[in-house]
Formats: sequence, structure tokens, C-alpha cells
Amino acid sequence: MELNIHIEEGFKFTSKNLDDYKKVNAVKERFPHIYAFQKPNNQIEQKLVDIDDINIPSYVDQEVRAGSNPARSELEKDINARGFSLDGLSLVLTHGKTKKYEPVDGVTKLDIFRQKGVVNAPVTIIPKISEADRYKLGIKLNHKDKPFGQASIEDVKRVIHKLHSLGDVKANGVSLSESINNTIKDMVGDKMPEGKLYDLVRDIEEEITKVKKLINLTPKTAAQRLEEIGCTSDSQHVYVPIASFHEKALSIATRAYANAVKEHGKDVQVRLVVYKGSIDPVNPVSDWNNKCRDFPKLYNKLLNDVGDMFFGAETFNTDKIQLYGAIPQVYQGLKDKNGDKISIKKLYRFK
Repeated sequence: MELNIHIEEGFKFTSKNLDDYKKVNAVKERFPHIYAFQKPNNQIEQKLVDIDDINIPSYVDQEVRAGSNPARSELEKDINARGFSLDGLSLVLTHGKTKKYEPVDGVTKLDIFRQKGVVNAPVTIIPKISEADRYKLGIKLNHKDKPFGQASIEDVKRVIHKLHSLGDVKANGVSLSESINNTIKDMVGDKMPEGKLYDLVRDIEEEITKVKKLINLTPKTAAQRLEEIGCTSDSQHVYVPIASFHEKALSIATRAYANAVKEHGKDVQVRLVVYKGSIDPVNPVSDWNNKCRDFPKLYNKLLNDVGDMFFGAETFNTDKIQLYGAIPQVYQGLKDKNGDKISIKKLYRFK
């Protein structure tokens, strides 16, 4: 069984190639995303389809990509060197509104075939699939086992906006942020780090609603935000933003104090200000409260544990390094433990 097919100009796949394609991909369990659409009245099939019968968009105008596939040249070199692999359902089509098929996955490969004058291709056809499901499946397949051109953050963002315009992503029994969050997780699974997921959900929701909801921060922007809310370092007090990780706070604080002493002398005080890099857009208030407002509880416990274990002390001198406050990062809904509103425009001071 020949699985890597050398593609020359004007190449035409044979019925033998199609038989091999069917055999090597016979185990449906290998392709759960595709066969999730298999129904008695929606039988998925493999067949040879003429390239001219496929509505192949320009490779810079793909529906599930924000621009061209950045790995197109690498993919073309791979096909030229090793051939087209029959192992894997990499060309997936569905019936379009016209007589031509619409691509669900494999646009870049199809475009390469078209440029080389290839006559036909072995493809997998899902007869019936909604426009919204077609977009979502395209992202899922671009994330699954793709050595060339995995879906990017901008690709995901583009598709979410399309799904929202179709009414598939909306506040329907859940918040808009939760609907966006659930759809992204459904498409990319666990391949997107939590922080990037939070940032993406926030960006998309703000683009849709035109309302600013959260402030996500980096070490650099946290320092800038401190300046904006009036926390300016001087010869007596140096403000140091620290991410909400208790185990890292002490090492950051001691280094900051050593640097402050070199610059200002021993009478300087370092004021630690807590922030969280990316706030959970689905549960922003509780996330900020847990990580920032309530940070002193675990921080102080850590100090007491260190003192007790290493020095036999139960209290610490905070004259030199003080846990001072937190940067508010949610525009609406933040309250202190007394129930008073926390302003986004001011530093939240720890008692």
C-alpha cells in the first residue's frame, strides 16, 4: 500500500489511491471531530472529487484564518519532497449552496493542488453541516495533529466573530463571556494556556460590546498602571508590582529592597502592590477577590511559617517591606470585605 503519493504537475489520483485512502483511514475512532456528524441521514464518505468541483478560496482569504496560512511554503515543500500522505483525513468537504463543494479543512493543500494543476483529490465529505459547525470544525481540525499551520489566536478570534454574527455565540442562558469561553474551549480543547484564553475572551467580548470590562496586566503595564493611579516611587517609598503568587513574593520583595537601598539608602520602604496577569472574564470579581483582595491572608501565613520554621519568630517587621495594596482590575462589581465599592481609579489599600 503506497501512502505517500508523489505529486507532479497535472497529477491525477487513481481509484487504487482512493482504495488505499479508505483502508488506512478505516478506523472512525481516529477522527472523532469529523464522525461526530455521522448520522443515518448524513453518511460521511470518501471519494475522488475533481479540483474544479471544489470552491477553493484564495489561500489569503480562508474563512477560518485571519489571513494566509503562515506555514504554506513549508507545507508545499513537504508535499514536493515527501508527497501527499493518504494517512489522515486532511481534505474535508461539504456540499455548498451551489453545485460545488465547500472546504471544511485542507484549503491550503487544495490551493497547492490547484496551482500544480492536479486533476482530483481523495477527500472526505460531510454532506450536511451548518455554517456555524463548519467554522468550528475547521478550527478544531486546524488544531489537531497539524505540523503545518495550526490555528492561531487571530484565527480563533475571526471565527468567534463569525459565530456571533450567526447567533451561535450569544448570551443565551449564560453570560456573553461564558458563551465565548465555552465555544473557544470546545474548538481548541486544552491547547490554549489559561492566560491566553482569558485574554482572548476579554478581547472578543470588548470588541463585540464596545465596553471595557477588565484590565489585564503584565509586569510592565502593572508598573505603568501604578503611575496612572498615583503611586509614584520616590526616595522614601518604592512601589513594586508583584503577580499574585505567594511563593514568589518574598524573593521579588527582597531583591527589590536591595536595589532600592542601593539607590536611596537604608531608610527606604518597599511597598508591594499585587496584581493578576489575566483575570477570568467569566468570573472576574471572584477571581480578582481571590487572587488580589484576599492576597494578604496567605502571604501573612507564609511569613509566619517562614519565621516559625527558620527563626522561631511569630511576627515580622514590615517597616522595610510592606504588603501595601492591590491594583483594581475589574471595572464593575468590586467591593471590599465591608461591602464598600472599590474604585477602578484608585489603589486598593490593605488594612
